[in-house]
This record gives sequence, structure tokens and C-alpha cells, in this order.
Amino acid sequence: MLRVPLGSPLVFSPLALLLSAALAPADAVGAEPASELLALVPPSANVVLVADVEAIRNSPAAQERGWDGRRAFASGQSGVPPTTQRLLAAARASLTTNRRPDWKLVLLDLPQAPAPAMLARLSGGNVEQLAGAEVVTTPNGALLAVPTDGRVAAYAPADRQAAARWLRAAKSPGAPTVSEYLAGAVGRLDQFGELIFAVDLADTVAPSRVRDYLESEAGRAALGSRSAGAVAQAAADVRGATLSAKFGTTGVQGTLSVQFGGPASALGPAAKPLILAALESRGVVLDDMEAWEADLVGDAVLMSGPLEEATLRQITGLIAPPPVPASPPAEESPEDAKSRATQAYFADLDGLIGDLRDHNSARSDAIPRFTRGAEAIDELPVLNVDEDLLAYSAAVSSSLRHQADTRRMANMRAGVRSRTAYDDYDSSYSFSDAYDRYRYPNQRKDSVGIRQQEALGANDVRLSEWRQIDDGLRDLRRTLTGRYGVEF
Repeated sequence: MLRVPLGSPLVFSPLALLLSAALAPADAVGAEPASELLALVPPSANVVLVADVEAIRNSPAAQERGWDGRRAFASGQSGVPPTTQRLLAAARASLTTNRRPDWKLVLLDLPQAPAPAMLARLSGGNVEQLAGAEVVTTPNGALLAVPTDGRVAAYAPADRQAAARWLRAAKSPGAPTVSEYLAGAVGRLDQFGELIFAVDLADTVAPSRVRDYLESEAGRAALGSRSAGAVAQAAADVRGATLSAKFGTTGVQGTLSVQFGGPASALGPAAKPLILAALESRGVVLDDMEAWEADLVGDAVLMSGPLEEATLRQITGLIAPPPVPASPPAEESPEDAKSRATQAYFADLDGLIGDLRDHNSARSDAIPRFTRGAEAIDELPVLNVDEDLLAYSAAVSSSLRHQADTRRMANMRAGVRSRTAYDDYDSSYSFSDAYDRYRYPNQRKDSVGIRQQEALGANDVRLSEWRQIDDGLRDLRRTLTGRYGVEF
């Protein structure tokens, strides 16, 4: 698990599932090109994140703020050894639905990789044979492996057949086999920043979905005098999106590039609203990007500006790869191991809850965000963690899914009522579910009013659930602080 000093741009609560290794500090060696890590990624990947960890640690932002990798690693705040050079995370994600990715992978580039036996001890997993190599299956449903010298990998889910095929291919890597778009984006890491997040969007957007947005009130305002059909066709020919982040003295500067199959000028003033609406539909609300200017250059829409840490967490959280265990201090007693694991788990959980609390709204984009948040909580390493903390985290995960389901049902009811309503409808409508019984008197049922009524019920659930989450976290913090004699 990634644990770095608070305030660091590397504190991504979903990205906390990315960076870790079982390795004591050693002398650093030259980092391998990102393309060599990309060669280990299955060809079906459509999302890739690559970070030059060494460059981020040596960036002006890190130097100015005192982010000392060695001190953080030694204190247990960071599971990323100071000698970690680069990391790459990839996934085969469902870009048109909210279901889980088919597979997820994280790779760490290290001077020396830990042995499988060490990985098994740290993760509470078992060493097994697969594809002629020793691998570790973990309680979290992931598979840990050392595919090549100096690299450690986590692959999830632990589907033995799929993992075996990946492992055999990774033993003799050649040129990258991912899409041309992803390979090109990763190849620009050294040119555009220390972190690249790229998504291959080819053949994922239907013109009808774009037209639906353009026919909404916000879409019509953005469209201006242009033809909705022409703009929808141009937008549906999207090829991919890449976000790069550069860590400087004043913070993180981001650049978003969205590439299309034809001239981006065909989108006109609708370009930026379309991009932000597409991100929001995936549960990514980027308030700072609202202020970014959009330039239409050739076949791309370019946007750039300051990138807040919360925004970076949202974007990188779209992958949420499986964790690799971090190294414990030497000569650790069982009591100290439990205390350390509980503190680390609490910090990760607190970070996830904090991010989701900031997005504590009844908007439709809460559905994918809360669903992903529940999945991230479920995937946190549980070895040696306090039982009361695990029980609380399970309740939080269930609450997030309940809130997402409540909002989803409210949307469905609103849609059904809007389609069946008419002016002289002379009966009342009622339902009873997770947020009690709401009755609607005889009235004209316009779609806006209906959606507002349904949203009120979902909002009541949201407020009630978050009161319980916050009260439970407060009480648990006090309990654990007294139990372990350290501040949580």
C-alpha cells in the first residue's frame, strides 16, 4: 500500500492501491524506459497509468515540501521504497458500463525484487506454482509475481488461466502489444511530465448518446448554432484521452489531450462541455478543470491548468489496481505488527472516506464513484488488521453500495414516471423502500419536478448514511487510540 506524508501529491486514496513493495532501501540504478514496462502489459489493456516515481520524489514540489522518501519508508508512512524508479498500472476496463474491469495489473520497477516467499509472508498468501514460476495468491484475490528481474507485479483477479497466459508472455517480452494510442501516450512520459494517464476510447462512444446530451439544456447552450448531428458524429469518433501531470514548485500542472479521428474544430464550443460531461458520467467531477481553457488544435482538444490533488485522485482512482504488500520493520512482534497494520489500514480507509465525503452529493455521478469506493475498501489488505476496524470498513462499503443503489433506483423511478405521466392523471403514486414512503399528490408531472422529488428521497438516505459513517469513524478513532496507545 502507498503511504506517504500527508500533503504529498502522491497521496491518492484510490492510487494508494498502486505503489508498494517488499524491499529495503538499496542503491538506486538507472530506471528502465517506460516502454519496457509496457511490454509486460496484456494487449487487451485499454487504460494505462505510468509514473516516474524517482522524478516525482526529486521534483521541485517534493524538495520544497520535504517529501523524504527514505524517512517515509522507514517510518512506515510509505510502502514505496526510495529506490522505486517507475511504476505502471493497467487495466481492461469497461468504458461503457460501471462493472468491474476484466483484469488489473500493477508493475514496479526496482533495483531488486523480493522473493515470492517474502511476498507470501507479508500478504498472508500462499506460494504456488504457475506457468513454471512461483507466484503468490493473496487473501484479496490477487496474484503476486516477479515476471522479470527487478520487477514485482500484482495481477487481479487471480484467474489462474488468464494469469498464466500473461506470465508466460511476460517472461519473454518483446515490443509492446497494446494499442498504438496507449503506446504513444506512454512514450511521451519524459516529454510531458512525471505522470501519464491514458485511455483508449476508440469505438466506445455512440453518436446517439452524444445527441442525448446535446439535446439537454446544458448541451443546447454549448452547441450554439451548430448541428447536433454533425457534432455528435465528430465526438463519437474519439480515439483516446491522455492526462499528463508535471510536478513543479507551485504544485501540479495538468494537461488533458483528447484526440479525435477528424478535425477537432468540428466540435466547436461544445468541445469542453462534452469532455467534462463525459468525465462526470464516469463519476469524475473536475471542478478545477472548469477554469481550464480549451484549444482545438488539429485532431485534438487540449486543456491545461493547475491540477488539484483531489482531481488527480479521482482520475487515477479509475484504475485502482491490486495492492502489493509493503515491507514491515525488522524484528517486529505480533503486537507491533497488528498495531502497524491497523494504523496503515485506518489511514487508507480515512483517506478514501474523506475523498468520498467531499463528493457527498445526490448527483448521478455519485453512483460510479461510490461503487468504486466500495470496491477500493474491499481490496485493502486485511492481514493483522484490528477486527473492529474491519467490521467498520465492511459497514462503510455496504453503505456506499446502498447509497449508489438508492440513487440508481431513484433515477429509474423518475424515468418511468416521466414516460407514463400525463396532465389529467387522477391517482396518486407511492412507493416504499430504503428511504421510507413518499406519496405524490395529484399534480402535473413534468420531468424536472419528478426528478427533483425522487432525488429528495435519495438525498435523505445519503445524509442519514453519512451521519452514521462519520459518527462511527469518530468513535472508532477513540477506541483504537486507547487500545494501541498511538494516535489514529
